[in-house]
Amino acid sequence: MYISYEFWYNVCMNFDSSYLELLLQKATYEQGLGANLVRIAQTKIGNENVVLLEVKVTKGTDIAPHFHEHSGEICIPLTFGKLRFGKVEKDENGAYKMDGDKAVTSWDIAEQTLEPGKSFEVPEGVAHHFVALEDSPMIVLFLLPESHAAATDRIYSTYPTGYTSKSKK
Repeated sequence: MYISYEFWYNVCMNFDSSYLELLLQKATYEQGLGANLVRIAQTKIGNENVVLLEVKVTKGTDIAPHFHEHSGEICIPLTFGKLRFGKVEKDENGAYKMDGDKAVTSWDIAEQTLEPGKSFEVPEGVAHHFVALEDSPMIVLFLLPESHAAATDRIYSTYPTGYTSKSKK
């Protein structure tokens, strides 16, 4: 089922977000990721435990670049922000090329602007790096497998060339 951008934009711009704001007050800061997280709901779809997660990134900071080997995730921005997708590099044996504890990533895909209500998918195995704007925090809803929320399927990637993180990691 396809849900249009206009539908999501109207949902995001016309609902009372006070409940989500209250939840964010109870959010926990995840040091490695560099963001505040709160679980909104969870269920089982087929054999997969799925979580709806609200993530808030402080203005001018980022979510550490990373990827997931198993399963993708659906993202629904509630505010503006920036996003880059990257390709994780592998050696001739199919193992990830590493730089210390981070997988080497090529960030050849142009940076994209996140718009409220304009949902998108982060495919399995694709590195992603979210950045909040300098003047406002970024809030995104994520529908993802429990393994992503629990960080058991998260591998950190190298940062895009020239980018310096301002998050408390």
